[in-house]
Amino acid sequence: MNAQNNHLLIIQTALRPMSVVSLQGTTYDSTSVADFTELFASLNEQNITSETTVFVNRGPGSYSGIRTGIAYVYGLMHAQLLPATHICSYTSFDLIRAATNHDGPIFLKAWPRVPTNQLTASKGYFSASQAESQISYKEWEQIADLPALLAVGEEEITTTISYRRLPELLSDPVSFRQLIERASHSSSLEPLYINPVHIT
Repeated sequence: MNAQNNHLLIIQTALRPMSVVSLQGTTYDSTSVADFTELFASLNEQNITSETTVFVNRGPGSYSGIRTGIAYVYGLMHAQLLPATHICSYTSFDLIRAATNHDGPIFLKAWPRVPTNQLTASKGYFSASQAESQISYKEWEQIADLPALLAVGEEEITTTISYRRLPELLSDPVSFRQLIERASHSSSLEPLYINPVHIT
């Protein structure tokens, strides 16, 4: 999909930091939001017309973030502000692959939520490759020895494997432009919760 003439709105609430991104032609505007009050304030400032296309992250990631993003786009459809054909979804792995150009296995660290500065004994979401659409929930030790593995997480971690921080990936305009251009989006609004809830 091309952002040249269209207004594209990307709602990224599954991963932290959450953000609302607006693309139109060469114009790029991104607002990081700390909570849902800020999210809805940012969304209220968007000029959504019948020509806008909205992309929402359906997971995996934050349970509340996924539900909120999907509920918002359902609201747009039910209020007939946008037709269903103007609502698309993407997964957290679609966004990470767009940001990193990594087509191999990816581990998205999700637990524990408290910073540990290590991957050992962590759990998270796993995608084997770009071609394999199945996403699962794994312990780090189950996949740590895979070749060409990329790990991604919120915190700073020192490790010998390839590791990227979400705040850096989610603040880069290229990540979101690549997400649109790679056309990895879907019409599905089925949330990807996947993991059991862990409280630390």
